[in-house]
Amino acid sequence: MNKIILVGRLTKDPVNETTNSGISYCRFNVACKSKQRDENGEQKVDFFVCVAWRQTAELIAKYCKKGSLLQLSGTMGSRNYEKQDGTKQTIWEVNIEDIEFLSSSEENGDKEKKETKTTTKGKAVQQTLTPVEVDDENLPF
Repeated sequence: MNKIILVGRLTKDPVNETTNSGISYCRFNVACKSKQRDENGEQKVDFFVCVAWRQTAELIAKYCKKGSLLQLSGTMGSRNYEKQDGTKQTIWEVNIEDIEFLSSSEENGDKEKKETKTTTKGKAVQQTLTPVEVDDENLPF
């Protein structure tokens, strides 16, 4: 089974692009804290190249920015290509299937509403969350 789940922050603002055949995609990097520490005792960070397609790519590009906290799941895959100098390269990337936005709407630049999207087994689910005013005085705990 090939399944990877990541929780991390975007390292730069994502950009939605389109293939020659008109399919939208978004390639971005995610920084995830590691349990390991370096020789100075500081927590290591792992960086993952991720690719999202179609509606998921459009949502990431629209609602996320550098520093946005995301939970991503998908499959790890490799592809080979040849550089301009003729050397062959292999790149590993996470093909995103599901996404959860973990940053607050203010962190993502939207102070009124936060739209989230999760793809589940090929079915897109979208929900709009609107902030609710809560009076702490009336809470039962």
